[in-house]
Amino acid sequence: MTREERLKSCSICTLRKLNLQKGLLCSLTDEFADFEVECESFVRDADEVERKFENEMAAAGDGSSGDKKDYKFNKIIGLVVIFIAVFWMIFIGIGILPILVLLYGLFSVSRGLQQEKIALKHKEEKDKFE
Repeated sequence: MTREERLKSCSICTLRKLNLQKGLLCSLTDEFADFEVECESFVRDADEVERKFENEMAAAGDGSSGDKKDYKFNKIIGLVVIFIAVFWMIFIGIGILPILVLLYGLFSVSRGLQQEKIALKHKEEKDKFE
């Protein structure tokens, strides 16, 4: 197991300790983690897990369209905006504004899909520890 793989566990453990010279250490040993499969002393930090989840959700997609956390809302709004843009292009004409509206809708749907993947992964990990 690589250091990077270990850091994924250590970064959400309550026993983590930040050393400005070395980086993230185990507070029990004051050294880098050295487990191969699973740390026997691991204690999950639920607050840190939630903070990381919220950051991932906010960063998903283009970062500007839609809601930071609600993937269902983003998908629905995106589909509605796409429908409006297509309707506009068919009955009123193609122009720069309907194309921009269409792009906004596509970005919102894309963000919603990315957030949905993150939310499902988060739920699986949460269920694993409960």
